[in-house]
Amino acid sequence: MAQTIEKKVTACDGIDLFYYLTYDRDMKETPKFIHPGAGMKYSSVNALVKLLNERNHPTLVMEPRGVGKTRAPTDPRYFTLDKYASDVNSVMADIGWKDPSIICQSFGLMPIAKNIAKTGNAKDIYGFNVSPNFNKTTFPFGAKIFFNIGAYIDSLASIMAGLPDMIKGTKRQYSDHSDIVGKNDLGACLSINNIPLRDMVYHQRMNQSLANWDVSDELREIKVPMHLVYGKQDLMVFPSAGGKIQDLAGGICTTDIIPGGHSVLYANPQACLKIMDKYE
Repeated sequence: MAQTIEKKVTACDGIDLFYYLTYDRDMKETPKFIHPGAGMKYSSVNALVKLLNERNHPTLVMEPRGVGKTRAPTDPRYFTLDKYASDVNSVMADIGWKDPSIICQSFGLMPIAKNIAKTGNAKDIYGFNVSPNFNKTTFPFGAKIFFNIGAYIDSLASIMAGLPDMIKGTKRQYSDHSDIVGKNDLGACLSINNIPLRDMVYHQRMNQSLANWDVSDELREIKVPMHLVYGKQDLMVFPSAGGKIQDLAGGICTTDIIPGGHSVLYANPQACLKIMDKYE
């Protein structure tokens, strides 16, 4: 029976990186290395992990710095693209997998692209709602709105999500994001931000940093197949972002569009798995 093991490795700047390995000895299919989006805990993809494990894929889910147990000082210098890409390298080196299949969502493509452009250590990459540069793949000034002003809207969402407990005078329960399955983007937003206000600073640091990242050059260096999936109703990253990545990609690159929004990987993992089945 598959077991989930919490593991820890030290990042280049000394912070503790946590990742979660689920496997058993009978799993012989290609390992899946999963990099969630900003603000997403490892348990955000529990439903997807379960489906992959049932198909005999070992899975590894890393928690990006600023999320879950992977904390960092709040200094913006700890939240750069180079730091996140180095984190991927640290976890990859620790697990020792050769050519895993990569699954990433939203900003997760960016550190993955920077890492794989250098190492080539991937069988393929599945990118959900991903962008080479958020400023170029949403409406004008969209990234500035979502990732700067939006960082403070997240704080409002945190208050709204915690309001029932505030009214009752009870302690806010830990949210593992497992309730995202089946929700639209608004419901997912409330679930993601159902964390104490004191933790929102990490979301703000992440979002304000990644708004200006650009991995166009790195995408040109990636030779492994890339399969992109977008939610048709995504207002964060328009599906047209797939065309921009296809123009940049150094190897095979496909794009599929399915019903859903920016959180489709978490909200509808079965539909996402069907797309992956097409290319296995």
